[in-house]
Amino acid sequence: AVGPGTEFESLRPHVPGEDPRQIDWKATARRGAFIARQRQVERGQQVAVLLDAGRLMAEEIERVAKLDHAMNATIMLAHVARHRGDTLAVACFSNRLESFLPPLRGPSLVPRVLEALCNVEARPVESDYWQATAEMMGRLRRRSLVIVLTEVLDPSSSAGLLNNLRRAVARHLVLVVVLTEPRLCEMAEACPGSGIEVYRKAAACDLLRRRRLALEHMRGSGIMILETEPGRLSVQLVRRYLEIRRANLQ
Repeated sequence: AVGPGTEFESLRPHVPGEDPRQIDWKATARRGAFIARQRQVERGQQVAVLLDAGRLMAEEIERVAKLDHAMNATIMLAHVARHRGDTLAVACFSNRLESFLPPLRGPSLVPRVLEALCNVEARPVESDYWQATAEMMGRLRRRSLVIVLTEVLDPSSSAGLLNNLRRAVARHLVLVVVLTEPRLCEMAEACPGSGIEVYRKAAACDLLRRRRLALEHMRGSGIMILETEPGRLSVQLVRRYLEIRRANLQ
């Protein structure tokens, strides 16, 4: 059986015998008669995207900033979410909230996402994960798939991100998305032929090891991870979103 639903639709006269919790007391006071909130069964799922626009996202991969790769993937995700009838919220942040699009669905979704992202640029500051996470969590009343597009270097630098997302996991599904750097992977896998190449290989391997450790800490806290090449980010993000949707994990 389908329940009464929790998504607000409209106001209507209260019918005697109904659950008094449905009464809208502000509307009742204005009209001088009991008014109830009409609710409908929620349609679709809710997705919230947190886009990191701090200094690490200004770094380029294949001559394109990481933030630009992330924004392109977010726009593609918006197209698919609109088609699926899902609700999408988008927040961009650095050491402050750069832009915020509240949960929205329907024909205006993609244009509003484009509008929210059009003036966002990576800033040379450290990202404030606490503010961004608190802002988004305060606005998400439904259980949501929270997608964080960011950079993860090592356990130490990602401690703030991890601590804040741990709290979010209690209420929401959380997916952290990071980009691999093909050049770094090539250096780690290369057979060095000189002293400088040995050094480069060792440095690359250490960077990858520290990132892997940070991501494992996140997985251990119940956070899902998507690590992908820049050229495959949009496709892989949409694929993971659809997998989660089909599994009905929310």
